[in-house]
Amino acid sequence: MTELVVASRPTEAGGTGTSRTAHARSALLAPFTRRLAQLGSVPRWLTWAGVMTSALGLVLIAVAWGRAAALTTVALQVPYVVSAGFTGMALVIVGLAMVSVDAKRADTVERRHQLRELREVLVELRQALEDRP
Repeated sequence: MTELVVASRPTEAGGTGTSRTAHARSALLAPFTRRLAQLGSVPRWLTWAGVMTSALGLVLIAVAWGRAAALTTVALQVPYVVSAGFTGMALVIVGLAMVSVDAKRADTVERRHQLRELREVLVELRQALEDRP
C-alpha cells in the first residue's frame, strides 16, 4: 500500500498545517471506511444460526457416542445411535448448508456491487474518450 505523507508547514498564525494533513489522511482512508461500513451493514444472522445448528448437532453426536460407548450390547446401543447420532449428523449438515447459503448470498451482493462500479467506470471512460479531441 502506498503511504501518503504530507509535511506540515507553518501557517501565518504560527501553527502547523495539521488540518491539511488530517484532511489528506481522511481522503486517503475514505474508500476503506466506506467499504467497512458496507460490510457492517450486511446482516449475518443466517451464518450464526447455521453455526449454532451445527454446534447443536455436534453436541448430539457426542451425547450419542457417550451413551452408546457405555453399553456393551449392540442392541442397546442402536437406539442412541439412531435417535441422537443421526439427528446430530442431520443438524450438522443443515447448519453447514445454512452457512454456505449465507456466504453465497453475500458473494452475490458483492459481485453485483462490483459490476455496478465497473459499469460506472466504463461509462466514465467512454465519456472521456468521446470528449477527447
